Amino acid sequence: MLDFTELPEDGIKFEQLIRELLVLEEFETHWTGVGLDGGRDLVITEKLVGELSEYKRKWLVSCKHSANAGKSIGREQLGNIAGDCSAISAEGFILVCSTQPTANLVTRLGDFRLMHKRPIF
Repeated sequence: MLDFTELPEDGIKFEQLIRELLVLEEFETHWTGVGLDGGRDLVITEKLVGELSEYKRKWLVSCKHSANAGKSIGREQLGNIAGDCSAISAEGFILVCSTQPTANLVTRLGDFRLMHKRPIF
């Protein structure tokens, strides 16, 4: 069992942990590094191989670490998901958080998925 409160509050180690987990799952993974990233912590490429062709899908991954504070992740902490995805031509959005999202955020992500027809996890 992971105890996310063992990670520093700045979120860097949390982002690096998520990056390593995605690498282990064999996603092409890029970490944006330390500093202002415009809500783009990680960018991954999913490679789907079928019998007839190969398809790649780019995902924007936003990591939110607030386990030390014990606070839920709210709508205001995500910014403009559609704009952030469009800026890098991402087809999907993944939110990874060390605590639970608020009910408002869950509703917003569901609305975004329906409105923009993009996968959300």
